[in-house]
Amino acid sequence: MKSRFEIKTDAEQLIKTNNLWITIGLIPTLISMLTITTQFSENTTFNHLSLPLSILVSFFEVGSMLYIYDIINERKEISNGFTNQIKDIINSITQKSFIVYLLVSLYTVLWILIPLAGIILAIIKGYAYGLAIYLAKDNDQIGYNDAITNSRRLMDGKKQDRFMLSLSFIPWILLSFITMGLANIYLIPYMLAADAIYANEVIKNQN
Repeated sequence: MKSRFEIKTDAEQLIKTNNLWITIGLIPTLISMLTITTQFSENTTFNHLSLPLSILVSFFEVGSMLYIYDIINERKEISNGFTNQIKDIINSITQKSFIVYLLVSLYTVLWILIPLAGIILAIIKGYAYGLAIYLAKDNDQIGYNDAITNSRRLMDGKKQDRFMLSLSFIPWILLSFITMGLANIYLIPYMLAADAIYANEVIKNQN
């Protein structure tokens, strides 16, 4: 199992290949900034765009994680050019992986609804469910809830390590606040790549 430093180093090297960080980071950053803008707009048309834009960002980020996961497992190579990379990201999404992602999101929200400890439980469960989309990507025959159950099993005893990996991005998150979200263009692909690499390490070393 790679260390946090090795995971983050590999993540940076990967997203710098053929400027992949721009492709992964640009669209979510622009959409996120547009979403924030709509929150302060008096135009109700803009306000109604918030949910569809959030869904679009989630869809794209899931595709990015699965794309990176495919690259790590040598199922795809990083193409040259923004357009080619976008196509590869979209094509990396499988129906099963996205449905599993939606189920994970639903279950996480349900945990949040628990009084007092809900947010803490949701964070813990979020890490427990973190491998599910990758497991669904690897196995066409696996059931939706089976992917989530297997993720929970594989993450048993590893959630603290995953939490510490998240904490290591705090300086970048602070930079994002300082730059009004502009730093997200690099932070988002950096974190998504680290997530995929970490997931691959856990899945690869499960036996």
